[in-house]
Amino acid sequence: MTQKPNRPAREARGKVKTLDELGVIAEEARNAGLKIVLAHGVYDLVHMGHVRHLEAARREGDVLIVTITTDHLVNKGPGRPIFAENLRAEMLAALEYVDWVGISKTPSAEAVLDIIRPDVYVKGADYENPEEDLTGNVSRERDAVEKHGGRMVFTKDITF
Repeated sequence: MTQKPNRPAREARGKVKTLDELGVIAEEARNAGLKIVLAHGVYDLVHMGHVRHLEAARREGDVLIVTITTDHLVNKGPGRPIFAENLRAEMLAALEYVDWVGISKTPSAEAVLDIIRPDVYVKGADYENPEEDLTGNVSRERDAVEKHGGRMVFTKDITF
């Protein structure tokens, strides 16, 4: 007799929430004593560097929330993003490391950080040097996460 494969607890699309819903989810998890981790980015063409980044982010806490930048604010060059925000969100939600996903309508993660108030905010190593951040967003994002008592962590693995 052949067994059916185990189904995930939540379908990928069910893990995609509004930022307000993510704020409530984070607050409930925090009240339960869980550590909240947030990763934010574009995640257009998800590759092994992204997977390892999110895997490392997951090790920083109990609940991993990933937020992505809305399509019209992506500044990666002509024709980008290749995948629309709903598809990018669903792709990330399908990864087993990721608990919840949201779409941010702001150009940086500051508003997201104020809503979710993570214990840990995770960025890739390519954002570690503030002098190389042309947008200046990372310094403001660090201030936002620290304002709520969180800390910033940079993952160190392959990048593309």
